[in-house]
Amino acid sequence: MLHVENLIDGILLCCKSEKNFKIYKINDNKNYNTHELISKLRTKIHKDKKNYFTIPFFVIKIVAFIGDVFYFVNFPLNSKRLDKLFGNETYSCNEIIKELGYSPKLYF
Repeated sequence: MLHVENLIDGILLCCKSEKNFKIYKINDNKNYNTHELISKLRTKIHKDKKNYFTIPFFVIKIVAFIGDVFYFVNFPLNSKRLDKLFGNETYSCNEIIKELGYSPKLYF
C-alpha cells in the first residue's frame, strides 16, 4: 500500500538524486496480508453496516479445484488465481530507504 503523500515524497527524493534512471520500489514500508486489507476496505466502504456475508475458504478451494479440472473451458477461478487472490505478496522499499533516505510518514 502507498499513501499518495509518501509517493510524492519518494518522487521528490528521486528527482533530487544523482542516481539517474534508477528504479525503486516504494510503499508505506508496512506489510499487510490479504485479510487485513479486505477488513480495512470493508470497514471504510460500509461504515454503518455490521452484517457481512462471507464464503468459507474450503468452498472457494473446491471451486478452484473444479477450475483446475476444467482448465480447457477457461473457468474463471483456478488454483493459480486463488493463490494470487489470497496469497501474500510483499515488496521491500529498503533500497530507496538506504540510498535516498526515504521515510514514509503516513499509513493506510
